[in-house]
Amino acid sequence: MIKSLSNTIKKSKLDDRAYRYVKLQNSLRCILVQDKDAEKSSACMFVGTGSLSDPVRGPESKGPGITIDGLAHFCEHMLFLGTKKYPVENHYTQFITSNGGGKNAATGEDYTYYYFDIKNNKFPEALDIFSQFFKEPLFTPSGTDRELNAVDNEYKKNISNESRGTTQIIKSHVCIPGSLLNRFSTGNLETLKSDTILTDLKSFYDQHYSSNLMSLVLVGKQSLDELQELAVENFHQIVNKELPVKDWSGETVFDKDHSFGRIFKVIPQKHMKSLIMSWQMHSSGGTFSRKKSSRYLSHLVGHEGPNSLLSELIS
Repeated sequence: MIKSLSNTIKKSKLDDRAYRYVKLQNSLRCILVQDKDAEKSSACMFVGTGSLSDPVRGPESKGPGITIDGLAHFCEHMLFLGTKKYPVENHYTQFITSNGGGKNAATGEDYTYYYFDIKNNKFPEALDIFSQFFKEPLFTPSGTDRELNAVDNEYKKNISNESRGTTQIIKSHVCIPGSLLNRFSTGNLETLKSDTILTDLKSFYDQHYSSNLMSLVLVGKQSLDELQELAVENFHQIVNKELPVKDWSGETVFDKDHSFGRIFKVIPQKHMKSLIMSWQMHSSGGTFSRKKSSRYLSHLVGHEGPNSLLSELIS
């Protein structure tokens, strides 16, 4: 049984695309978009888990209280490398790229998303391959070392990234030690390489990947009925483990002893001058989040016109 929620979608009068919002019987939410002018079809799967859910190893491995930094990110990498139906590790990548498409994924603090685009006529086959990641991934030992190195290379590449460095200063030195954000979310060989990494990975997937925490978007030239049929055919078998949505609102990550009234002076990798000022704001949730109220403050403080705060600081 599919629950249609099409009337909940609002769109601009200038938008000529057609939309439908449905909820599959396994509680997976889907937004279907018909774009008659689309040169390619595309899909994106959003999973409501990320680096904040990186687990802690017990005393049987590296020692008590050791967070497996980067495990959610590593899981994102490993999902691409073969499934029970399509066991060849590079099958997905080859199929997408050989049919004029592209693919990628990203891991955030409380989400992970996977996406691709491809020639319109290859969309159904690509969805079949793509959907297997969320049904029967293999997590083979053969791909483990390679992807561990891929994660490590990504970490090394980011060392010269100024914004990444600033973010890590906040995580390492501004956040309360041992708090939720006082972590290293990307991960590297030092944090991930262990004899139990595959066991840890499979356990993470089992505990955090569930259809009720997933949202899917399909965009193509097909009719909404055809897109809905593709969604049902490929994604209704994802298991609904009825996992609860994580609530991080009770976590304290900043306090007056570690976080406020501090100045950090950073020597940049590149020739640049920058002033970054940060404040902690209490989120009131709900309307505050939906209305993006903080954007108004950000616009006023960051306005660059005559007589603005910025112009005064520069002068």
